Amino acid sequence: MKKGILCLLGCGLLFGGIWIGKSGYPQRLPSLAQLEDDLSSKEGLMRLIPQLKNKNGQFQIPNPTEELEKFLTVRQALINIIESSLAKANAAADPYTFSAVSYSPLKLPSTWLAAEVGFVTDAQTIPDFSKGGFGYYAGESFLNGVTPILGTNDSFYTVPGSVVYMNLMPTSFKCINRIMETSGLNGGTMLATSYVIGTKDGTAYLIVNGCQNTARTVTVGNQQLLAPGASSFLGMQWVEDAPLQMTQKSN
Repeated sequence: MKKGILCLLGCGLLFGGIWIGKSGYPQRLPSLAQLEDDLSSKEGLMRLIPQLKNKNGQFQIPNPTEELEKFLTVRQALINIIESSLAKANAAADPYTFSAVSYSPLKLPSTWLAAEVGFVTDAQTIPDFSKGGFGYYAGESFLNGVTPILGTNDSFYTVPGSVVYMNLMPTSFKCINRIMETSGLNGGTMLATSYVIGTKDGTAYLIVNGCQNTARTVTVGNQQLLAPGASSFLGMQWVEDAPLQMTQKSN
């Protein structure tokens, strides 16, 4: 009898949008509107992920060259928050209304900074990062100079001169787009769990991405050719509100 009561109580808390927090007291789950509002700004992201707030109370992506575990934790938390929010939004939506929503992808600014971890190998050598060099921080992003391809309704972008192309795919949250990327130099593509986050006015300000490349580029004579190789990266790209005073990179 006691187990049955506890089960009913648990179901009531779950479907009533209430959960038991760390304090031991019931707390109401955030609404879809609150989640979308928090995802639409750096201030909101700091409420969702406190590790994004530095000692001065400002938004800051963790430096993977100094705090690798923190960087990976924040990155994964952001992906989980996005995917759980989208799942909740999709479950609550009426499928018959999706076709009435206009196609309106986020707009990508042209200047980005990046923090990434990963490696490049000839597919035979096993990388060793015991002495560092696994990542870099606040360097220029491969997205720098990104511009929309004319005639695509800003759904496809390229970085001129880099043979890098990407497309944005809106989701149930206006501030969240999926992003796919491909490169003509290394056979690379972004993982499916790569997302763009934007503000309420539709301007992207943060990208959480993963990338797998199945080849590497080598120069033979005056030509660039694809050769066996592999590389893998986990990154975060962001738009800085003000220029950084110093760029930090690993040795």
